[in-house]
Amino acid sequence: MAKNGVLRGKKFNGNHSTFIAEAELVIVTAKTMTQVKKVVLGVIAPKNSSQPRLKVTPVQGGLRILVRGKNAIQELFIYGDDLDAVIKKLTTKWDEANHDRS
Repeated sequence: MAKNGVLRGKKFNGNHSTFIAEAELVIVTAKTMTQVKKVVLGVIAPKNSSQPRLKVTPVQGGLRILVRGKNAIQELFIYGDDLDAVIKKLTTKWDEANHDRS
């Protein structure tokens, strides 16, 4: 469920406002980056219990990001410029936040 203020701003379209807890770090990090022009929240699919993971795949004009949580997986799309820098920052933040969970 979305925390107050996380999805506010011009980078969000407002059509979908639910995200899994594990996706919050990615969303907040992307929101603060000048290279990111838009963040689109995608579907949430229930999955069996698992460790959090992040998978980033380039798509036309942006990135498709799969965030695996404890009991669900969420798809995000991030559009912007200098996508290599976006990937680097998102994966670095993810690794730092999840280092203790390994």
